Amino acid sequence: MSTRLAWLLAATIYVLLLIALSFGLREARRWATVNLVTAAAHDNWEHFRGDIREQAERGGPVKRRVPVSTEPPLLVLLRDHFVACLVISIVLSSALYGTLAVFVVGALGRRPDDEHAPAGVDVADRT
Repeated sequence: MSTRLAWLLAATIYVLLLIALSFGLREARRWATVNLVTAAAHDNWEHFRGDIREQAERGGPVKRRVPVSTEPPLLVLLRDHFVACLVISIVLSSALYGTLAVFVVGALGRRPDDEHAPAGVDVADRT
């Protein structure tokens, strides 16, 4: 596989990765804003906070703090800090994918001594 074709394939996969990441995070935000603002979700969160409050009063080997927020953290994160989540996800995914792409394209590319081999000599025969 030529290096140019490998980079083109890597760029195409990168664009698909960004589309999937953006779509997935947007769908997670939509799910959170639909399911975590209901009365049942609010009751579950308050019940959880009450349990934590009881555990903190009883004492024990681990001291827990009662969450201050009256809303579930996932809802607050995806509703109020969505842009930050998206930017961080894109930056970290890009760094990881870029590193992986360089390794894979380098592994699929020609060996450095291929271009200096004399005409008619098969590089695979040399060891």
